[in-house]
Amino acid sequence: MILGPDEHRLGARVSSEKLRCVFSPLNSGASSTNSPWGNGYLISYHVNPSYKYMHDLLSYYENNYIIIASEFLFPYVANSLNSYPGGYGLPPSNYLPFNETNLPHYVLVDAYEFNQLPSYIQNALINESVYGLRAWIINPSYPGSIMLFQLGYSGSPAIYTAEPHGYAGGQ
Repeated sequence: MILGPDEHRLGARVSSEKLRCVFSPLNSGASSTNSPWGNGYLISYHVNPSYKYMHDLLSYYENNYIIIASEFLFPYVANSLNSYPGGYGLPPSNYLPFNETNLPHYVLVDAYEFNQLPSYIQNALINESVYGLRAWIINPSYPGSIMLFQLGYSGSPAIYTAEPHGYAGGQ
């Protein structure tokens, strides 16, 4: 019996679907560590260890003041009408109402994105007479330490230590 083009396509589609099922990440055999094709589909997810301290860190931020937050941290303050995203690569004058003489009251930034803030804000953050570190989550893993700076603050920062997954005391 000779197969026509429609039957041939159907056979190829069935074979393709069988292979897709065998190599699918939903196939428990493909996700095991002793799988014949390796554990390429072995996926794990861990909550960032800094997450459990974000509420504490943000308790030092007063909602009625202006804050600029780095891209990854902006969702934590986005509901405030006084919040601005920082570090998107656009010239700051295009979207930020700040400059060297008119700085935001708070800056929320992680170590990974510090250099993406506008240079005049970076320079002000380094100058301890302009900004003080209000709260700090020390995190050796990605995205690094998270810092909340406050304009004119001169006290000691609240410090939290996030233990990476797998460390004693970690999640």
